[in-house]
Amino acid sequence: MHVAVRHLVQILQFLPMKTKQSIRSGRVSLSSISLMGPEKIGADHEWTTLDLSSDAVKLLVEHDYEGDGKFRYANPGDFLRWALRPPGYYQSWHIGIRVKKSLVACLFGVPARIIVRDNEAVKVAAVRFLCVQKDFRSKGLVPIMIKEMIRRVNLKDIWQGAFCTDLLVATPVTTIRQWIRMLNPANVSKFLGEAMSIKDATKLYELPNAPVTPGFRKMVQSDVHAVTELLRVYLLEFEVAAEFHPETHVVTDCCSFYTISFTVGGRKNNKFDIFHAKDVMDNKTFFEQLKFEEVGAQNHFYLFNQRLRTGLQPSQLGLTLF
Repeated sequence: MHVAVRHLVQILQFLPMKTKQSIRSGRVSLSSISLMGPEKIGADHEWTTLDLSSDAVKLLVEHDYEGDGKFRYANPGDFLRWALRPPGYYQSWHIGIRVKKSLVACLFGVPARIIVRDNEAVKVAAVRFLCVQKDFRSKGLVPIMIKEMIRRVNLKDIWQGAFCTDLLVATPVTTIRQWIRMLNPANVSKFLGEAMSIKDATKLYELPNAPVTPGFRKMVQSDVHAVTELLRVYLLEFEVAAEFHPETHVVTDCCSFYTISFTVGGRKNNKFDIFHAKDVMDNKTFFEQLKFEEVGAQNHFYLFNQRLRTGLQPSQLGLTLF
């Protein structure tokens, strides 16, 4: 939700867009926001802690991903519960504002640990899914919600944060580009303005009926420790990456993806239509071979209260971004 992000950056006090100062990596400063009580809001407004019930889902479906109306969430409840309830999550970081019992705004944070340029792991709050009902976007709710989120995060003795947005509002750690790969051209190519016939697109993006990589299979519970160790070692290659704690086991390769449903132009389809990826980590090494196309959209990744001396290339970022 675009209108929110400008307020977010003003409050989080990021570095200016240009600076000639000598910058050291590391923590900037502790928050000065009061921890004593929640931010004051209007008399007919009330804070609420969200449990991802139907009204929170409805708010995101109707007021997030608006753009030109092409894409909207479709029944995202399961996805949101997966994305916003990782192990050790704090429900107090699932923030909403109600007006006359109706939910008009929401903001979510989840805890994470990241390693920044060979330093020790840093606890951060990953801020996600900031959304305000259209009729309330001029009411000044966003900066209040951000301050309240920072207060609740600080109460857990966490002082750093991370978020991603398509607006360039300060000096980002890096800028990520989005790529897509057609899986079901017959369903989406005409709508998205693909410059070829459906027949030609279907032939171009045709895939084998079964995996061609020997031994490729679905991960099972007994693979968890091995995959974690494999992932931990792999992420050490990147300048900013998530931290994991594994146990010993043996797996040679792994990959992962998640699914989320959108309606496209008001239509919903149960097939997988598009594979979406960002050019972080080593993703760009296979884009051309696997017929991905850059879609032009950019996302800017920011760290709050954590400086880097120099910016990163997207390939130096080892994080999953929402």
